[in-house]
Amino acid sequence: MVNWETQPVPEPTLAIGLGVGALAMTRLRRRNS
Repeated sequence: MVNWETQPVPEPTLAIGLGVGALAMTRLRRRNS
């Protein structure tokens, strides 16, 4: 695991945002299809 303390703030936030975005997109696509 990466030590978040040594990492800049934007990186983990972007990673979380991408993860949530991916889940949202997949859910929307599944509902539409």
